[in-house]
Parts: sequence; structure tokens; C-alpha cells
Amino acid sequence: MPRVVNNNILAGVSGKLGNNIVIRQSARGIVMANKPKKRSTAVTESQLVVRDRFQEASFYAREQTSRPESLAIYKTGVTLKLNSAYLVAVSDYLKKPRITAFNASAYSGAVGDLIKVRASDDFRVVSVTLVITAASGEVLERGEAVFTSLGGLMDWIYTTKVANPSVAGTTIAVIATDLPGNETSKTYTL
Repeated sequence: MPRVVNNNILAGVSGKLGNNIVIRQSARGIVMANKPKKRSTAVTESQLVVRDRFQEASFYAREQTSRPESLAIYKTGVTLKLNSAYLVAVSDYLKKPRITAFNASAYSGAVGDLIKVRASDDFRVVSVTLVITAASGEVLERGEAVFTSLGGLMDWIYTTKVANPSVAGTTIAVIATDLPGNETSKTYTL
């Protein structure tokens, strides 16, 4: 797509030029492009789902960037690719956090054992919750892990509070949540 910069003739011009060219103003200059073609097929259900998701992301980003405290948070994520707090917020809404590592090797069922989880997001993970369930199906405990960045690694550490006499067959559900409230969960069986 050709871009025109510092052209006095086209300054402020936007719209259709003839039957084939469309001119529009953007932050990076004047953009000239072929006229878009009308759809020849109906919109599919999956396309509608994607459209709705982008609409929700746009609404979320407008809401967040209208509040000074949220705007300041999202401004910290501005990069060359995502060059505004609004785009950072849209991207954050559209992407769920990832759970990339789980380490329960120090878990023996005693109170005070540590369980490590590494979770990441394109912007920020705000909480990691663990639910420890005994082999019998009884939920033993549920709680929030504490964030630590030792050695540059973004780990979440959970300290157990309830004794578990039988570790075999115990399941640990890990739920990572980001700023817009997207959740990712994984369950591990010991």
C-alpha cells in the first residue's frame, strides 16, 4: 500500500478517487489503496464469533484507556508494534495467559511445602490460584500463589497450608488469570 507523506495536494483528503482508488488519513501518513471489494459470500458463524470477540476487546480497551490508573498500567506495555495503550489493552484482552512450567517435586504432603508455577502473558499475569484435591476427590485447600522474580524468572510460589497424608493420586489445578480476567487452567496428577 503506497503511503504519501508531506503532500500539500492530498493533505486532509479522504474518500474515493475515481472508481478504483481510496484515500484515507492515518497516523503514519496518507494511505492510497484499491477500493475494497464487496463480500460475495455470507459471513460464517466462526467469523461472527471472531468479530464479536474483537468488538469486546475494543470495548474493553476503550474502557481501560478512559481511566487514568488503567491507562498508566497499559502505557507500560507500549512497544514499536503495539504503539498505544489502547492496542496493548486490545492484545491483552484477546490473549489468555500461559502456564509454562509446574514443579511439585518439593511437595510431600506436609504443611509448608512449596509448589512452583511459571505463568506468562503477553502483558501481565495478575494471579495464580492452586486447588489441591486428594485422591478421594475432597478439596484439601485452595489459595493464591505469591509472585517472585528470582534470577529474572517469573515464578509463582504456593506454600501449602493443609497436610495431605496420601500424596499419590492427588491432583493440583493451576489457574492463571491476566488483567482482563482471561483464565487458563491446567490440572496435574501426582
